[in-house]
Amino acid sequence: MAVINEELDQFIESNTDKRIGDTPENTGQCVGVVEDWTDLLGLPHTWGNADDLYANADPRYFQKLENTPPFVPQAGDIAVFSSQFNGTVGHCGVCTGVGDEQSFEMFEQNDPIGSACHKANYKYDYIIGFLRPSINTGDDVLLNDIQAVVNGSGDPQTKIQQIRQILAQ
Repeated sequence: MAVINEELDQFIESNTDKRIGDTPENTGQCVGVVEDWTDLLGLPHTWGNADDLYANADPRYFQKLENTPPFVPQAGDIAVFSSQFNGTVGHCGVCTGVGDEQSFEMFEQNDPIGSACHKANYKYDYIIGFLRPSINTGDDVLLNDIQAVVNGSGDPQTKIQQIRQILAQ
């Protein structure tokens, strides 16, 4: 947990008052904050609008946590709001670890519309759920996928091709 806290503190410090993102489409959008955060952690991109992230998150890299009391998000968790939050495509942000059963703080942008990155407090209304990034598992997943190919059936040339495909992802 200390690694997440240190990474998150640096992420917040370096991005406050900026409009960020990892694609032209999500730069300045709430999803841009989440994708830059997961990029920093070495996790794969999760595609979609804010309200799609919970359903689209790869369970190999994210633990899906329900929005049920007495849950309080930890630093680095990703809050995913439904379209009922704003009547459009939902909202999302990275939780700071500050909060209780009534409300929580997250680092986000574009709420209000057009705003740069900042911290804001939210109640648990309209939350679909939370995503907890699984750090330091990317290499483990990669190794497991390669090991499955090595131990599987098939000729060596086919296995080499499959391993190359895994490494290219």
